[in-house]
Amino acid sequence: MEEFDGETYEDPFMKDLVNFVADSHFQSLFENYFVTYSNEFSDEEEHKLRYYELYTEFQSLFEEQLLIFCDSQNLTIKEFVNKCNESSTKNIKSKHYVDILLSSCEYNTFVTLMKLMRRMREHTTYNTNAESKTTDSNIDSKGVPSEIKNPTAKWDHDTNTNANTNDSNLVEHRGESKVVEHRNESKENRMHK
Repeated sequence: MEEFDGETYEDPFMKDLVNFVADSHFQSLFENYFVTYSNEFSDEEEHKLRYYELYTEFQSLFEEQLLIFCDSQNLTIKEFVNKCNESSTKNIKSKHYVDILLSSCEYNTFVTLMKLMRRMREHTTYNTNAESKTTDSNIDSKGVPSEIKNPTAKWDHDTNTNANTNDSNLVEHRGESKVVEHRNESKENRMHK
C-alpha cells in the first residue's frame, strides 16, 4: 500500500517515520513479540490480567522504538507529538497513518491483534498438519480465515465500539494502573444494592 511507503510522503518527517516503522528491524521485533505471546490470548469475553501485563510490555517496547526514532531525528517526545499533529493537519494521508500508528498502542486494539495473531498461528499449524480442508464458514476456499484477509476492518469496528463495551477498564489504584474486570449486572441486581 502506498500509505506504508515512506517515499510517497512529501513531508520529510512523515517519510522518515513511515520508513522507520516499515524497516525490517522494527517489523520483525513486533512480529516476534506477537508470535511469542499470542497463544496466551483466548476468544473469551473476559480479559485476563495477563493481557494487561503483556500490553504494558508491548507498550514499553513500542515506546523504546519511538525513542530510538526520536533520537535519530534529534526530537524530544513532545516535539515528536507536535510533528505528528502538524503533519496530520496538513495531509489526510499523514493523518490516517498517524491514527493507525497511535491506535496500535491502545489496549483494545492490542488485544484484538493478539487474538488475530493467535488465530493465524492456529490456522498455519492446522494447514501444516491437516490432510483435509475445513468446512468452517469463516475460512475461504484457499483456507484463509476471513479476519486475516482484512484485519483492519475488524480493528476499526472494535476501536469504534469499545467505548460502548464493558470488557475491562483501566483504573488508578494507589498510583498503579490496573485492569478491572466487570460484567453488566441486570437492572434488578443493581436495584437491590
